[in-house]
Amino acid sequence: MRKWISQTIFQHIHREIQTINKTLDLVGSAECKIGSVSTAVLSKISATKHEHIANIALLLPYLEVSVNQEYLVNRIGELASGSCVGSFRWESGGKYKNNQWNKELPTDSQIVMHCIATYLDSHLPRNPMYPE
Repeated sequence: MRKWISQTIFQHIHREIQTINKTLDLVGSAECKIGSVSTAVLSKISATKHEHIANIALLLPYLEVSVNQEYLVNRIGELASGSCVGSFRWESGGKYKNNQWNKELPTDSQIVMHCIATYLDSHLPRNPMYPE
């Protein structure tokens, strides 16, 4: 299960973040990279530059687990490294700006569960009996 989560979810998200950030550099929005701006700013970029960065709208739901985008993107990268989410800590997370994890940041469990739920929401058909 850990291998599947790593390879199917975290490594994919991490690659997409890197690709989108490179594209943002190319289209003149280097100051608006994922991890340095809020999801609201990224939504506006998605609306205005969608022809250049089509995948950004698909990535945004994964980033909604925390307002601290810098920590979240860094932690997703750490969880994506290796093949089995080896740096996972269920009750805490990773270091942030050379400081230990604190309760203002999401735990790895929160990040993992949010990403799994988002992945399933995006890949499973909606139930017509329960429209949103």
